[in-house]
Amino acid sequence: MIKIEMRHMPKFVFIAILVMRAVPCLSAQEASDAECSQISPMSVYSNAWIDQETTDLNGFELALKQMGESKIAALLYVYEGTLADGIPLPGHISGRSLIIEGTWVEHLVEYPSKTETVQTHLVKIAGAMDSKSFRGRITIKDLSFDEDVMLERVRNVWRCKSYVSTIIKPRRLKEFF
Repeated sequence: MIKIEMRHMPKFVFIAILVMRAVPCLSAQEASDAECSQISPMSVYSNAWIDQETTDLNGFELALKQMGESKIAALLYVYEGTLADGIPLPGHISGRSLIIEGTWVEHLVEYPSKTETVQTHLVKIAGAMDSKSFRGRITIKDLSFDEDVMLERVRNVWRCKSYVSTIIKPRRLKEFF
């Protein structure tokens, strides 16, 4: 892998690379209009971030909708380098305490054979939330993920934001020049 220092790269080349990396994000954005309208009334909590060097999207987002006095519907987004579909999970809320447990069925394609495999993971999310944040623990069995997280309240999930903001926030572009 060749590493290019940003100070030696002409600005137009950098912007061209940035736009090329954005194309998958743009197509995923356009395909999710129905999902975005479903999520817009939900409470969304996030720690998702873009790696400045690789432009990979990482982190978690949790969208919650109250379905009754103590039941909630949740969508968990697990970002490991790119946009991801929400994982629907059922949960319960009591006061500020939240418990979400369910099964994530992950469909993967192995390359170069293009063989589809299915993996099932038990997911548990437990913690406390308020109007500004969710603090708790996310456990995904079989992926050996068991960590404390702090998610901040945001307007919407990453894939429902404008396409330019999915790359790097405009104010941060200045850091590259």
